[in-house]
Amino acid sequence: MIDWTDPIAVAGIIALCTLLVGALLATGAQKRGLLGRNWQPEGSRVPPVGGLALLLVLVGVEFFGLGSGPLPWAALGAAWVLGTRDDFRPLAALPKLAGQLGVALLFALHRESLQGGDWLALGKDLALAMVAQNLANTWDHSDGLCAGWALLLPGTPLLLRGALAGFLPLNLIRQARSGSGEDASPRPRAYLGDAGSHLVGILVALQPGAWLALALPAMDLSRVVWLRWRAGQAFWLADRRHLGHRLEARGWHPILGLLPLWPLWLGWQGPQALVGILLSFGILVQFTARAGCTGAMGRG
Repeated sequence: MIDWTDPIAVAGIIALCTLLVGALLATGAQKRGLLGRNWQPEGSRVPPVGGLALLLVLVGVEFFGLGSGPLPWAALGAAWVLGTRDDFRPLAALPKLAGQLGVALLFALHRESLQGGDWLALGKDLALAMVAQNLANTWDHSDGLCAGWALLLPGTPLLLRGALAGFLPLNLIRQARSGSGEDASPRPRAYLGDAGSHLVGILVALQPGAWLALALPAMDLSRVVWLRWRAGQAFWLADRRHLGHRLEARGWHPILGLLPLWPLWLGWQGPQALVGILLSFGILVQFTARAGCTGAMGRG
């Protein structure tokens, strides 16, 4: 019998449910050709169903009373809708920013700063939701990296860790492709897509213990924006200069590349943790310095 009072056992059940739901959604999307935007050749495209899988499992967690507190359902639903629209019909920069602001307003409504009359608190909540959405979305450039990052965050609740852990095998276990060249490389069963990354961003914004870890993707984004600026490119255009791309070019899966470096700063608290984050980032950048990634357009 399952001990429903044991959080570890419950997290394991949630992981299994996420894996099953994600696999079913990925299979159905593959059969129906729902493979998201055409960043890659048809045979290489991956169903962006991770966000829907996480959302459905979180709904189930709430329904059975297994959660650790009320979730911002309006903000999560809006984040998923916005990301899904972008996954299948890419949004321009300003409409996407406006959509993220709408999600941030719903997040502030959940935290009661929107209706509380405290403009400083409202500004903080809006900024937090906007930053978290964009940084999580930045790290969706490598399939599932965002989920692996969020799984490792300090402060991520055990039940959410279970859902993220259940999704990761769909990224780590690759399926073979027929053909030649780039189209022949193995691809994941599913990935988060913008729907999943925006969802994870709001979940991270909800957890004060996880906010400090936003620094690592922020550093990666800052580095890439600087490189684009030096090359005379628009800073918002996608390319293949991100840390995950560089790790993949060295033959490492981005999630596995993060694992040995996380202990460098997870054990530290407060401002000292920033030293560990900088150290982790520096090691990753130096390790991938000759990865050969360029400014070629791709999923950014």
